[in-house]
Amino acid sequence: MFHFHDVDILLKLAACELLDDITELLAVEEDDLKVLSTAIYKIRGLGKKGTYPAHAISGAIRFCETHDVIPGVENTASAGALLALGDGMDPGEVILFSSALENPGSRVVTGDKRALRCLGSLGKDHEITRSLRGRVVCFEELLLRTYEKHGYDYLCQHAHRGAECEGTLRLVFRSGLATEHDEALAGIRSIWVALNRDTAGILVARAGKRVSAD
Repeated sequence: MFHFHDVDILLKLAACELLDDITELLAVEEDDLKVLSTAIYKIRGLGKKGTYPAHAISGAIRFCETHDVIPGVENTASAGALLALGDGMDPGEVILFSSALENPGSRVVTGDKRALRCLGSLGKDHEITRSLRGRVVCFEELLLRTYEKHGYDYLCQHAHRGAECEGTLRLVFRSGLATEHDEALAGIRSIWVALNRDTAGILVARAGKRVSAD
């Protein structure tokens, strides 16, 4: 099953030093992971601006260099419909979701909440959201899977490394390594639940044993 990644999720995971865990978290093989053809150039540009720490930039670039790019979009109708959603969908996200629509067995891995809510505005009965139902993995989902597989100390240590450049982590782990277990997990869970409510069912359903999402 192909998993298409956007720049945002690559940088967030690289900042947390979790990119090496991605095949385990997604339960896929390395060959299933795909990136945007423009991702490496955008990441290099962000590196020059100092938007992300050096270890995040280098980690994300290395990931792009070692994984295949997302196939080109043939169905211009789906791309046009996504572009029509306005500023919430940048060109990269349009390619990402258009490619997913053309590859029914694929999933999208994204940290772009604005784009997800933009899709959610279409409503659950729209052709696009129906096609994407249960096929999007968000950043918070990966944080919860990290906890479920490795425990809280591992999650907290990695989240602390990425908190400098990621809003969810700054909010949830505002006490740094001293952040309480229940407080952090409740925060991640509430963000996931709110995003799921706003996105017309396109998020992958929560199935973790340690943290429920209902």
